[in-house]
Amino acid sequence: MQGDEPLVAPADILKVRDAKLTHMTDVINGYSWIGDQENPPSVNIPKVVTNERDELVYMSRVLLPGFKDPKRAPFAL
Repeated sequence: MQGDEPLVAPADILKVRDAKLTHMTDVINGYSWIGDQENPPSVNIPKVVTNERDELVYMSRVLLPGFKDPKRAPFAL
């Protein structure tokens, strides 16, 4: 847990702790959706890409490739 995140809800900290206790050999990262009031291009907001199993694929502080039109969203084969 980083000390520069004072607004993280205690319940979310416990979720991360419980996930780590269940998967001791894994690296555990908590994340949330970017809110409407936040600025996605900001380098202060980490961006996360996961796969269908909710496993981390990539993290970055810069914008990630994506899609704007739901018709162009990637789909599983």
